[in-house]
Amino acid sequence: MTSEFVMLYKDTSLLSSVGVMELMLFSKNLTATTGNITPYICAAPYYLVVTIPLIHVVAKVEHRLAKRGKR
Repeated sequence: MTSEFVMLYKDTSLLSSVGVMELMLFSKNLTATTGNITPYICAAPYYLVVTIPLIHVVAKVEHRLAKRGKR
């Protein structure tokens, strides 16, 4: 269920303006037009900055739920 939450988070609009999927689509279109992979290189850090903290939060929640289940 937490994996689905992470996927849902990545697929929805982030920061009310730019979503990861929109960013990747824009990068893909720009790369196809120019033949340069720089848009992908610029999109990757944004994607990581958005996703890695969420993965850490979800891991902490799972860890807490596992502790409660052992009681």
